[in-house]
Amino acid sequence: MASQIQIRRDTAANWTSANPTLAQGELGIETDTLNIKVGDGSTVWSSLSYAINQTTLANAANAAATNVANTFTAVQTATAFQENQTSVASSGGTTTLDCSTAGTFSTTLSENTTVAITNAPSSGTAYALTLKVIQDASASGYTLAWPASVDWPVGTAPTLSSGANDVDIFVLFTHDGGTTFYGFVAGQDMS
Repeated sequence: MASQIQIRRDTAANWTSANPTLAQGELGIETDTLNIKVGDGSTVWSSLSYAINQTTLANAANAAATNVANTFTAVQTATAFQENQTSVASSGGTTTLDCSTAGTFSTTLSENTTVAITNAPSSGTAYALTLKVIQDASASGYTLAWPASVDWPVGTAPTLSSGANDVDIFVLFTHDGGTTFYGFVAGQDMS
């Protein structure tokens, strides 16, 4: 079943499916407390309460729809799929990839650095991240060290390209909460 927004007055027993742009009067709601949930009609993914007036209903419903982590139990078909990409920089010799913020990362090397991976999804959830590594414009040949949790083919981590602005792309995959990431070279020396 497709996701839907459901709205009810605090004292009402039944949830009413609604479009977040519905006017307050269309639901028969006056000044009251409004509960909003996003789900499939039986599972609550996000539940929010608002003291409402004439102008807050649509904003509250849209906030509930936007800020929920959806879980789908059926096959989903999308016309297009986009994910967050974030640029990360090394700090004190460490470049941190926070899995809770993005699935695609890029970094331009400014020193030899060690990758740290944080906030991998829990065990049983498949997760892949992509890392684009760019050498600096001076061709300094900076290195990248991987955490012990990353397994590479034949047990050997790839050597980075060392030319000015060289681009290497890596994909890491885990399904055990980040205990093991399987590492793959997606492309090297793509300057």
